[in-house]
Amino acid sequence: MIFVQDDYRWKGFEDCICRNITYYDLDGDEHVRSSSDWMQYPWGAAVDQCWRDLAAIFHLGGVEDGAVYTVRVHPRNNFAVGRGTILQRPLSQWRAAYELASRPVCHPGSLNESRLSAEVLRAQEVLFQRGSTDARLLHDQPGWTKHTSGGPSQHLRDGIYNVTPAAPSACAREVFAGRQCWRR
Repeated sequence: MIFVQDDYRWKGFEDCICRNITYYDLDGDEHVRSSSDWMQYPWGAAVDQCWRDLAAIFHLGGVEDGAVYTVRVHPRNNFAVGRGTILQRPLSQWRAAYELASRPVCHPGSLNESRLSAEVLRAQEVLFQRGSTDARLLHDQPGWTKHTSGGPSQHLRDGIYNVTPAAPSACAREVFAGRQCWRR
């Protein structure tokens, strides 16, 4: 299965990805992000909450209440993942994640302040003092889903698919290193 954003430019090698692939990043770019990276915006607390909500669905470790959550991310979110990798998670988790991602807001109702990082809550208070009433509401808003629903699914990708940086699929090494595809 190949997941790409709508502006992805097909390069040709994607047709050669073998069926039993574990995981392959189509861009090769990565950096570190944290759940507090959006704290300077009114939706900062909602992003922090939604990272925690999605991490809870997939039972991802390392998410402590009140602490900033940091992960390795891949901009653009273009990747291939095999059926076996997807089936490692129960259907109930995929359904819950789909339900979260397809709602008008990621987290309905009031945000759970006891779970949010103290750093994000302080930043939201500063925004409120500067005149941003949205920052103090501590509710997710319908116009924020790019950041609150879309962002977490991209940023938590490694945890969701159980990917480690040094573990590319043997299938990917065979297809791409052997240049089988490029001989057409």
